[in-house]
Amino acid sequence: MNNSPEMTVEKMATIQEEIDVSRIDVGASRFVLGAIMIMSSLVGVWGILCLIGGLANCTSFRETGRGLLTALTGL
Repeated sequence: MNNSPEMTVEKMATIQEEIDVSRIDVGASRFVLGAIMIMSSLVGVWGILCLIGGLANCTSFRETGRGLLTALTGL
């Protein structure tokens, strides 16, 4: 009546080895997450500094608007 396949000691050992191999170290993932956060914050600061530099070079609001429109559309 029971149609389930027979589990042997060899099959159970193979399943256990696969589970142990796929474990991830928590310390390494925290380091990578921290590195990504630092790099993204540096990119954000660089973008804000470029925006401030662009605004400092404009002499009027009209030129600022035209430069913003050119930056967004590429025309």
